[in-house]
Amino acid sequence: QVLHFIQPFISVFLPVFLIVSITWNKRMDTNYNETQLDLTPVEFRLLTFLHNMPGKVFSREQLMNALYEDQRIVTDRTIDSHIRNLRKKLNHAGCTDDIIHSIYGIGYKYEL
Repeated sequence: QVLHFIQPFISVFLPVFLIVSITWNKRMDTNYNETQLDLTPVEFRLLTFLHNMPGKVFSREQLMNALYEDQRIVTDRTIDSHIRNLRKKLNHAGCTDDIIHSIYGIGYKYEL
């Protein structure tokens, strides 16, 4: 079982408990187990960022800095909204495990 992040000429395969296939193209088409997720570019970057460092806890500020490279001004609750939407989309696609955990008073972490 693997999690695939497939980009042109690059594939990363990591062991996980779920079978997930996430693909990226110019239109940001993203699938979970053959179900279209319709992620926004920010949601996709968020999922990718968290996945690349499983178990690491990130504050909302760290996530904002990683997701908004143009240093636009957003509130820390914007991250909460993106996390909530990402969880809903993953759940709708059949991901019953909560792979993005809230860490009270700190932020979020991704665990397989």
